[in-house]
Amino acid sequence: MKLTYSMQLSKLLLAIFVGGLSTQLSASEKVSSLKSITVTATREAEEVSKQALSIAKKSAEEVALDQVMFQKDLLNSIAGT
Repeated sequence: MKLTYSMQLSKLLLAIFVGGLSTQLSASEKVSSLKSITVTATREAEEVSKQALSIAKKSAEEVALDQVMFQKDLLNSIAGT
C-alpha cells in the first residue's frame, strides 16, 4: 500500500505528539535538583558570600573619554574583567 504525502505527514505528526506526551509524563514523575558547587583556586569549600569579589565603577565622564563603540570595549577598559 502506497502512502500519500498527507498520510505520511499525519503519521509523523501523530508520532511526534505521542512521543512528546510520553516525555512530559516521564519528566513529571521524578523531579530532582542538583546541589550547586563552587570550585575555587585553592580547591577548598567556600561560601560564595565569603569569596573575594572585584567591583569596578566608571563615571559617565570616564565612559565618554573612552569613546567606546560596544559594551565589550567598555568592559575591556576595566581592570580585572
